[in-house]
Amino acid sequence: QAYLKIDTTYYWGTVRSFTTTKLDISGDEHVELGLSVQWSGHNVGATKPSETGQYFGWGDVSGSVFTQKVADYPSNDDITGGEYDMANVNQGESYLLPSYEQFQELVKECDWHWIEYDGTMGYAVTGPSGKSIFLPAGGYTVDGTNLLGASGNSSVGLYWTGNRAYYNGTDSYCFSMSSDNKSMDHRARYFGLTVRAVYRP
Repeated sequence: QAYLKIDTTYYWGTVRSFTTTKLDISGDEHVELGLSVQWSGHNVGATKPSETGQYFGWGDVSGSVFTQKVADYPSNDDITGGEYDMANVNQGESYLLPSYEQFQELVKECDWHWIEYDGTMGYAVTGPSGKSIFLPAGGYTVDGTNLLGASGNSSVGLYWTGNRAYYNGTDSYCFSMSSDNKSMDHRARYFGLTVRAVYRP
């Protein structure tokens, strides 16, 4: 209830009430958000939603190759489900790198809230089903050692897709996010980015 005080007299406004919705963030292996695919509840290499997990160069399932030699990375148009799929090899055969289109669907069909969760900045993503996942903004690396873009509210998150960027021979598509941005982007394949899998029953 808002009020205005003039001298010693109070003028009261209308009583308003509201209820906040508790985010149901799931750390399950796969979460039904109500989309065309289910999404994993944590990053590849993580054990809970707030952990960033492992950083991968595109197509390097070991998470240890960060050279800038184009020949060290696959040139496939799509590495989903194959020997270069970082999610499939590391999280299990039912998990895949998401496609460009699946990330677009996640952005368009879900509600996104920038929050601090378990000490980590990132987005709570709530699907049509009412269930939520948390995408940590864990930054990135270009040498496998130094972590960039992961400091408080200015953190960024970059997540690989399984798709090559067609307009050049060195980049692949990724999803980029920060406190004021959610968009499809691209990075050179030697960038070490995080991975969030989609689930294939």
